[in-house]
Amino acid sequence: MYVLGMIRFGLEQYESAARALQRAHERNPENRVLDVPLVAVYASLGRFDDAQNALKRYTNVSASSTMNVSLIMDWWPFRRETDIRRFGGALIKAGLCCAEHLEKYIERVRQGGTLQ
Repeated sequence: MYVLGMIRFGLEQYESAARALQRAHERNPENRVLDVPLVAVYASLGRFDDAQNALKRYTNVSASSTMNVSLIMDWWPFRRETDIRRFGGALIKAGLCCAEHLEKYIERVRQGGTLQ
C-alpha cells in the first residue's frame, strides 16, 4: 500500500494516495516513517488538521520537531526536481521544513549528479 500511495502521490492523485497511505499506516502503525508521506498528501489536499496530526505523530518520535528537509528527503528516492519540489513543498505547507532547506537540498542533489 505504501508503494501504491507514493506512486499515486507522484501522479498527483492525492485522494487515492491518501487512502493507500492510510491503509499502510493502519497495517503498520508503529512505522513512523509512513507519517511523512501522509503529512505531504494531507497538506496537498488542504487537509491541514490531518497533516498536523500526522506531523505530531512523526515529530514525537523524531530527534527534534524542527527538521532539516535533507534528513527527511533522503528517505525517498526522488530524482526529478519536480517530484522533489512537489513532496518538499507539501511538507513546507504542513510546517515540517522550510523552503530554504528544500532549496539547499535540491542544490546538494544537483551537485551529486543524481537530479534529473
